Amino acid sequence: MQHQNINEELLKKNRVPKTILIAEDDSINVLLLKKILVPLNFNLVIAENGVEAVEKFKEADYDLILMDVYMPEMDGLEAIRQIKALNLKTPPIIIISAANLDERVISEDLGVKYFLSKPIGLMEFKELLNRLL
Repeated sequence: MQHQNINEELLKKNRVPKTILIAEDDSINVLLLKKILVPLNFNLVIAENGVEAVEKFKEADYDLILMDVYMPEMDGLEAIRQIKALNLKTPPIIIISAANLDERVISEDLGVKYFLSKPIGLMEFKELLNRLL
């Protein structure tokens, strides 16, 4: 429990609120991410598909992108390709099912270094946030 408190303290000490673009079509997953991130002082922008994620990325600067792979209209991998073409400096985290190793290999080919497996492990997620932000 103390390890969790240390991570939360590190995250809460954000000097300036950070903004995260979340591309996720599953409303339950979005709710879960909000419950984790809002208390840690993150500003969240939600996109329900890859097309919307690319458009929102063009409109503002983000400190981090959380991108689901399977979404309607445009999948997360294609959205990352298009965002990278816009000169991506924002680190993306790809959210994948633990069983879908093919998506991880493709993501790595795109230069993605960070992954979260569903179901998202709270401690792993917070440690990754600490490392990236």
